[in-house]
Amino acid sequence: MAVLRKHVAALEGIKRRTEGQPLDTPSLPAIGSTSFDEGATLTAAFEGWKRQRDRAPGTLAEYERAIKVFTELHGPLPLLQIKRSHARQFREALQDVPARRSGKLLNASLPELARWGHEHPDVPKIAAGTVNKQLTAVQAIANWAHDNGIIPDEEQWSDPFRRMRLGEDEAVRGGAPFELADLQVIFGTPVFAEGERPKGGKGEAAFWLPLLALFTGARLNELSSLKASDVAHSDLIGTHCIYIKAEKRAGKRLKTEQSERFVPLHPHLIANGFLKFVSEPNK
Repeated sequence: MAVLRKHVAALEGIKRRTEGQPLDTPSLPAIGSTSFDEGATLTAAFEGWKRQRDRAPGTLAEYERAIKVFTELHGPLPLLQIKRSHARQFREALQDVPARRSGKLLNASLPELARWGHEHPDVPKIAAGTVNKQLTAVQAIANWAHDNGIIPDEEQWSDPFRRMRLGEDEAVRGGAPFELADLQVIFGTPVFAEGERPKGGKGEAAFWLPLLALFTGARLNELSSLKASDVAHSDLIGTHCIYIKAEKRAGKRLKTEQSERFVPLHPHLIANGFLKFVSEPNK
């Protein structure tokens, strides 16, 4: 009835106005609250994004790292103040980051890394795919903020990270392969040469994980979460395989659905005693 009364009153107002009678234009009613935090930053949006649903630990760390280095470059910019120029400067700074860092560069900020990389143009830089991951992470949080009302619809805002990604050569997407010298360093350590098992390397994991990575090409997070039951004989191909699969209840995730697969064990792994290691109790 209240709606009908307002409708009748509106029609009467229209009739009076068409007859030339003076009529004040009613003010629009306030629908909900239009207040928002104009100073909301990417860090604040990240906290909301993180609480929205369960996220993979690796994704959380990757996104948090991206926001951290963006803030190192530009400071705690409010979301509404992030422009395409900021996104471009972020991309260009990342492109100057050296691929391998040691000494004082290990804990250097993004501006420091970019400056050092710019001064040493011949040093290999991080891959385009790594740059794009950082851009994508920051972009995802900014868009989440807009989609969830931290940046209201009535505010003029467009995605500053749109079309900022670098072109990637699919053939080298995984990064440059290890050189022979790199492999000699890895497999020349006391773990392989002297049978050492450092506590920080989780015992036998320090020995088997590098070998599994070398002979399977699987990601380290996929290999480190394997259980003994994930190694079994396949009648289909006639040899033992590693079964890489997601287990949500156990918190085991894969990068994509297509990542679920089985990988035949290389004969060198079997010859070096991997099946014996798997079959031993308490391993």
